[in-house]
Amino acid sequence: MSIENSSKNQELVKFFVFRNMLFPLEHTFERIKLEAQKHPTNSTSSSVKNLWEQKGAKGFVEGSLANSTRRFIKESYQMPLTVLLNKFWKRHFPEEYNKDNLGTNILTGLSVASFVQTGLTLPMDRMLVEKTTKDGYRPFLNKLKIQGIIKGIPILYEGAQVTLARHSLVWTTFFLANHSASSLLKKVNPENQSPNLSKLVKGLLTSTIVVSAIYPLEFIRNRILMEPEILKEGTVNAIKTIYRRYGFRNSYRGVGVVWVHNNFQTLYQQALYNQINTK
Repeated sequence: MSIENSSKNQELVKFFVFRNMLFPLEHTFERIKLEAQKHPTNSTSSSVKNLWEQKGAKGFVEGSLANSTRRFIKESYQMPLTVLLNKFWKRHFPEEYNKDNLGTNILTGLSVASFVQTGLTLPMDRMLVEKTTKDGYRPFLNKLKIQGIIKGIPILYEGAQVTLARHSLVWTTFFLANHSASSLLKKVNPENQSPNLSKLVKGLLTSTIVVSAIYPLEFIRNRILMEPEILKEGTVNAIKTIYRRYGFRNSYRGVGVVWVHNNFQTLYQQALYNQINTK
């Protein structure tokens, strides 16, 4: 293993450990986001205040079991699967159309989002929403038990279409934004005199673009998980109903905490990006 490859692996492990150490803080951000999206016509600060008044400190750690399970599942497959899929696409994708590995990176992200991330983590997304914005784990699990396996699985995967679109957009936007930010920084700072500062700036730029692009879809997905009965109209009509009800502006409710939260994830993803692009 080359010194450069070893350094990139160490960077990836460092961010992996760093992210997991900060899980309590990240979960708090996640909890605030869901509360803001539950009451999108209120300000985020008033939603936080109401949560504190109703549930106290325990309200901000509510749903941590589902969220930590989702995190464990995601972190278990994301790094090895991303590396393997990226190698697969590099073997089969025409090199002349793969400038800076952008094509194979996007295909890798779409593959992970389409066939793995949606299938494995959506049930935990659903459980997290049930715990934090509705009646809790037990009533939902009892509902699944009553319905049985055949009818229970579709209930567990309600909102799969929007979730798939959300995950696919996240990966595609991340790689496009990361590529654009890298190109911009090379022009502004061609000598890369402050590499750590460049990484931070690139992370902030990438995170801002990703969150700005995907947050309305994130809002729609979570509103569907909060009220899945709206899907009886069909996914397209459900989306139209949500926007008619809340408007575009309110679809960005809670975006600030998501941007802060997403910066931790972006640094880790960029370390993974560097690893898969090692020659």
